[in-house]
Amino acid sequence: MNNAEMNNDALKKAFRKRMLDIRDSISKDTIISESSSLTQMVLSLDEYKRAGRILTYMSFGSEIKTSGIIVDALKNSKKVAIPRVISKGVMRFYYLSEAFKSELLTEMEKKKAEAGIIEISSNEGIMCSDEILSKISSKYLEKSRYGIYEPYESDELFFSEGELKEGEEGDFKGEIEEKRSGNFDTELLMVLPGVAFDYKGFRLGYGGGFYDRFVNDNRDRITTTVAPVLRECLVDEVPSEEHDIAADILLVADF
Repeated sequence: MNNAEMNNDALKKAFRKRMLDIRDSISKDTIISESSSLTQMVLSLDEYKRAGRILTYMSFGSEIKTSGIIVDALKNSKKVAIPRVISKGVMRFYYLSEAFKSELLTEMEKKKAEAGIIEISSNEGIMCSDEILSKISSKYLEKSRYGIYEPYESDELFFSEGELKEGEEGDFKGEIEEKRSGNFDTELLMVLPGVAFDYKGFRLGYGGGFYDRFVNDNRDRITTTVAPVLRECLVDEVPSEEHDIAADILLVADF
């Protein structure tokens, strides 16, 4: 690593800490309100409506709540996959199971009937979906060492050709042929997490390089990347490098 790379890494580390401190200081009510607005914005996108597959993440701590997106996608028969960390810099996405989907939607309908909640993207809808998602996740998923719900490796895998080693193609022959031919059954939308984003869509992640690597390896399969951003986490410019990715669509809570 040369001096320029070391300086950029130090800059990113300091900037990341500052932005995490800012984000962690945001009140829970504000995060719920902004998550409500951002959820509605995502659900209104034509790219979301067309997508049959959604890659997203299980929100944690002061991140925006992704529960409304997950519930709506499953309700509308979209396949939803979430990440699992495999090793340093490597993650895989696995689809939420039919059993997970069935129990989640059943619990949501019960809660909506009891509380009279109509819109999943309302503040009440976000809080309700977040509570129920956590309950169902505790049954079907496992917590990482950081306390984030992850799928099991036995769950249905979203294929990433960039991970394959020589001699492993046999296990994924159908997926590889599908990818090379371009015959995907539906469009795919990926929701990006981040500590901060700038106006060009560049993101500052958590420092592991997971998303940059995954998106770069699967760019021809991912139709659209979208970044829903808390207003407090939108900055003029984030420190970036050549391999860093910019979101195709940047969404900021509108009040």
